[in-house]
Amino acid sequence: VPGLATVLPARATRCGQIALMPIACTSGPKTATEVRAFAPHGGEGDLSLKTEARPWRFVAELSVSLGEPGEPGEPEEPEETEETEETEELWESGEPGSPLDYISWLFKNTTPLLNGKASTVRLTRARVPIFGSRRMTTDRRTFIRSVSAVGGAIGLASLPKIALGEAPPPAPEWTRPPVTKAPTPLNILILGGTGFTGPEQVEYALARGHRVTLFNRNKTRPDFFKGKVHEELVGDLNGDCSALEGKKFDVVLDNPTTFPAWVRNAAKYLAGNVKHYIFISTTSTYSDQSIIGLDENSPVHQMPADLDAYTLNPQHASQYYGPLKVRAEQEAAKLYPGITTVIRPCLIVGPLDRTDRFTWWPARIEQGGEVLAPDKPENPCQFIDSRDLAEFMVRMAEAREFGLFNAIGPDKPMTFADMLYGVKAVTTAGAHFTWVPWEFLQAQQVRPWRHMTVWQPPYGATAGYQRRNAAKAIAKGLTFRPLAVTAKDTLDWHKTRPAKEQEATLAGEINGIGLKREAEVLAAWHASQKGAK
Repeated sequence: VPGLATVLPARATRCGQIALMPIACTSGPKTATEVRAFAPHGGEGDLSLKTEARPWRFVAELSVSLGEPGEPGEPEEPEETEETEETEELWESGEPGSPLDYISWLFKNTTPLLNGKASTVRLTRARVPIFGSRRMTTDRRTFIRSVSAVGGAIGLASLPKIALGEAPPPAPEWTRPPVTKAPTPLNILILGGTGFTGPEQVEYALARGHRVTLFNRNKTRPDFFKGKVHEELVGDLNGDCSALEGKKFDVVLDNPTTFPAWVRNAAKYLAGNVKHYIFISTTSTYSDQSIIGLDENSPVHQMPADLDAYTLNPQHASQYYGPLKVRAEQEAAKLYPGITTVIRPCLIVGPLDRTDRFTWWPARIEQGGEVLAPDKPENPCQFIDSRDLAEFMVRMAEAREFGLFNAIGPDKPMTFADMLYGVKAVTTAGAHFTWVPWEFLQAQQVRPWRHMTVWQPPYGATAGYQRRNAAKAIAKGLTFRPLAVTAKDTLDWHKTRPAKEQEATLAGEINGIGLKREAEVLAAWHASQKGAK
């Protein structure tokens, strides 16, 4: 919970001031913020916190019923606490070693201490300074010691040590649910299959007991699945698809297609010989990215009147990416009537991603030091792990689900700070983030998506770019692995890349701002701040 955490006893016998934790909130105007966290017993005893989004010193006042877990009682009225004048903030957002680094862990591990009790918590500014007026050092040990001292001073010495941040047990590792065999094995053709999402589809489909055939040029990771899949057909969607002649399949997973001509070329042999056609499209098909909550019914691009719908010009693939994808969707629906599924993912991330759009962040944060972060911590952020997308597509094939679906993660809103601190949590280099306003980044010719990867300004024409709706796909079984898993697996894979590729990532040669330019922009930002003061 950005900017706020409190320590709660497992069983309270009185109300009063129970924990005092000065936490750095993100800077900005005083705006009311409500945070709700639910205790583990069916939502009973939920904790409601209201505060102002400013770096204050807070006093938490608690009232907890004495009933059994999950049986709310009548809370006592807490005593009134007077407010005082604004005091010096103890930490600044983004400082090295800031308590923001520990908030997620603290909140996760203290919430269960409610133990299902009905409770009321009120936060006000402290009547008496709890710590000295001097700025505290913010290393983890000092932070924990200070919190522990406050807890002891107000009668919390008997709290479990985990509540005060001492010697936390290792967080339980996320375990992938066991992959069982599908009720009915399918004969699946994957167009592509050796690039980014394709290998994940192959692995999952094989684990589910399906028979898999690949069709590609055998140039990206040649013979990658030799001996593992049923058959590897060599051809080119640009023209020669004759290797597909006479083949029949239950399902086709079309990964690489941008050009409508590719759909048409494959359909010369596949139309009438497949029972289900699943096409990976993109959320770039949507023509108005200012709409917050874009869903499958939102308007899409139209092909320019003067553009050949069956163009194979490589430059058109990037110049008219959205319109071409829309037309490819339409081509698939025409050639495979009534048996088409279109999946529109947002940014696809994870191991094997050589675009560096997401990989830049784990690679950069692993280097430590001051990291340039775009605009504001609360900016929205969306992406999907390639493995979640691949598994969803295979499950849609098994269920014979037809229609159009946005495949966008995560299932709950995520901020850019959530993403960056989540990535940082799987590293040990002690990176810290400096958030630089979009206006300044523009003046420095820092481009969203290209230099500040994953990010688009949540204003104007891109206000909805990271706020799209995936409710329809989630209702059909789209699931998401934790950010920590995606970040760690991506970083581990990145470290296996050739040294030149790793160097290119940190230099920003593909995507990402690059270490040199990042340092220049940070220096300019700090200079501007000194000049302003």
